[in-house]
Amino acid sequence: LYIRVQTQSAAQIPVQLFTQEGFSEYNQKTLLIQGCYFGIILAMILYNLFLFFSVRENYYLLYVFFTISYFCFQGILQGFFQQFLFDSVWWQNNGFLFFGCTSIFFANIFAISFLRLRSTQPVIFFILWGFSAVAFIAVISASFLPYILMVKLMLSLAIPSALTIMTVGFKLWWAGHLPARIFTLAWSTLL
Repeated sequence: LYIRVQTQSAAQIPVQLFTQEGFSEYNQKTLLIQGCYFGIILAMILYNLFLFFSVRENYYLLYVFFTISYFCFQGILQGFFQQFLFDSVWWQNNGFLFFGCTSIFFANIFAISFLRLRSTQPVIFFILWGFSAVAFIAVISASFLPYILMVKLMLSLAIPSALTIMTVGFKLWWAGHLPARIFTLAWSTLL
């Protein structure tokens, strides 16, 4: 087999050789696992939307926005959106960046709100707020700046942002903050 791939965008080129029966078995298992994964995320969206309408706490709505963004990001990343909703390279590239950056934006805003970082950890509050501001700018500029630049920006935001959120969660948990324990366990599961 010879494969030549040239792209300015992200590409996943997993190569495996299967027998026809082996591929069918592998494909069915993969679809079952992915279906469960996306089903759990969808259930989380609906559950937290119900909580928001029941208790009217804004951080539930922020979590819903984060989860929807993450759901769409994963749908594009795994190829399901292209397979079932649209078949457009432009939409794939821009959707990948848009939902990746909105996931980062809402993850930071949710952490700030839920953990009440403005009063409990003011330095971390400003760090996460800064990540959020850059992610918001990236959302707006993703469709007209070069893709390669925006992917690098997205990754340079995602990794330190996720690590900072995880670190502050553990720090507050260690200090006895009950919501931080729940938050950290949930965030660890997601990551």
